[in-house]
Amino acid sequence: MVHNMAPAYAVAKYEIVWISTSRILASTPILLDFVRKLEPPDVGMVHQTPYYADQSGFLGALEKVCFGCSISRNQIALNQLGIVCFVGMSYVFKKSVLDELGGLAYYGKYLAEDFFMSNAIHARGYRLVMSDFPALQNVATTSIRAYANRMTRWLRLRVRMIPFVAGVLEPLSEAITIGLLFAVSLNYLFELPISYVLLVHFTVWILLDYTLLRSLQNGRLPFSFPMFLLAWLSRELLVYVIFIRALYNPSVITWGRYSYRVHMGGTTTRIPPSISPRRVHKPSVTSSDLNGHQNHTMVSHSPVVMNHNSMSNGNHHHCAIDTVNGAEPIRFKLFPSGDVYEIPMSKYLHKLSSMTKKNGYKYSKLEEPALSTVSTPQIEA
Repeated sequence: MVHNMAPAYAVAKYEIVWISTSRILASTPILLDFVRKLEPPDVGMVHQTPYYADQSGFLGALEKVCFGCSISRNQIALNQLGIVCFVGMSYVFKKSVLDELGGLAYYGKYLAEDFFMSNAIHARGYRLVMSDFPALQNVATTSIRAYANRMTRWLRLRVRMIPFVAGVLEPLSEAITIGLLFAVSLNYLFELPISYVLLVHFTVWILLDYTLLRSLQNGRLPFSFPMFLLAWLSRELLVYVIFIRALYNPSVITWGRYSYRVHMGGTTTRIPPSISPRRVHKPSVTSSDLNGHQNHTMVSHSPVVMNHNSMSNGNHHHCAIDTVNGAEPIRFKLFPSGDVYEIPMSKYLHKLSSMTKKNGYKYSKLEEPALSTVSTPQIEA
């Protein structure tokens, strides 16, 4: 995503930069609030808590309850305590401040660039201030699957960036988990009936969530209180399903058309698109670093084994490839991920150019006819 925005950021003429998703509703009062709160010299960023536009039906209520209760509750509370809790759905910042920290392009190595930008700005000594207006997402349609996929994707990101917080503290802070722990503790210490404690706990929690939701709505909710209760309970139960899904293969995240591997710490590499390869072990690789140019993958069209010397060609980085005999599969390595794939030569080699181009990779012929290159593109979200 950063690489989509970097060209516009580079030519931006003014000090205030606004980044948001394409579905955020804007208005003059919101923009005025942004500018007013960003004016103090010690403020580096102003951000909005995410919310959901009015939609009819249960799914609209579920999305609104999720963003208006759980996410907003945590974001508002933690920011009031001076702890950075930032959702990059809509935010403005001072360009000069981010330029001090490497500029926007520097954060292209992260899939959650907004998280690392906000932490860097806060660590620099600037304050992060919340807008008086929530970020209203104008989503046309939704589904349980789309909702679960989005929440799973976000949780996987958090698990890779802040594993203890996301993997341990978050599930412990959910209403059902903390309610059960609270009830069992009071029963053990004071012999209070667990059912009574749970009744009081959930009553207070639900009323506080409903009050917060009404405050963010700043008007009449588009659904009844019974619908709110159904959506609230569904969200609280779905969170455990989402947590289990997120912990299964947490390093792989699908975002839009692409899949990414998020490493511990948040750095990200794009996973090569599927072209029916068979994943194999990584063979030994010999490489030469010539003139500091970008790494390229060398694919052999020749039945002979190429060595380091025979592969030296121009200004490219070269990798030795296994022998290719007739219809035997070829192995190639993609940079920067280092993943090794095996492709049936007779089936796919003549399609390599069109397949790599279709899936966002670049394919080009070198001067030596026996060699071709596949170079990985920059990360997109």
